[in-house]
Amino acid sequence: MPSLLVAANRMLERVDAAMRLLPEGYRSHGVPISVLEAVKLGLWDYEPPRVDDGNYSSTRALPGSNEKLEVLAERLKRGLPLWHPGDPLNYAEARGELEG
Repeated sequence: MPSLLVAANRMLERVDAAMRLLPEGYRSHGVPISVLEAVKLGLWDYEPPRVDDGNYSSTRALPGSNEKLEVLAERLKRGLPLWHPGDPLNYAEARGELEG
């Protein structure tokens, strides 16, 4: 068991060293890392940089629909917040029957 802990600590040290080389919250090519990438790196407490709502679009896709899942997947890949304040929260909002 101690050898497993030593190996885990070495891996964390390598990840920490690699992350210190990059600007906070960014990959080397300037794109924010996503929560998915942070999880792969073992950065469980990662908080992505704040993104202004005007820098990405809301969707009219229904919550739980395949279309909405595709939008969420694309946002995740791009390092964007999953939820946009303009996204509908229910069917009535998606149809424009209620203000969101």
